Amino acid sequence: MRYDDPQRPRSGENEQPLQVSGSPLPAVTLIAPGETPGSWLACIHAHRGGNRFGYHTAELGDLASFTREWLEDPEATLARYFQYFGPETGVAKRANEPVPALPDLWD
Repeated sequence: MRYDDPQRPRSGENEQPLQVSGSPLPAVTLIAPGETPGSWLACIHAHRGGNRFGYHTAELGDLASFTREWLEDPEATLARYFQYFGPETGVAKRANEPVPALPDLWD
């Protein structure tokens, strides 16, 4: 699904595009020029589920090509370059479940 597709989920207040799963899309940060000329080391802090995030890095050879791919399909681009395949299944659901009540110590 394209980044600007009207069917893509969006956050409430600022209307930022989200992943198809409803998780936030990670921001791609360029760290430094890579080992080979014309490449960049980049990183993302990707949503794992609940309040957990993971750090992924990739070497981007062509920023223009990466940008085109990102706009065409962010999820596929994250999987291809950063080996990030979305949040872990079930983790976000478990994080939102209520904590069971403990027995009263004075009863």
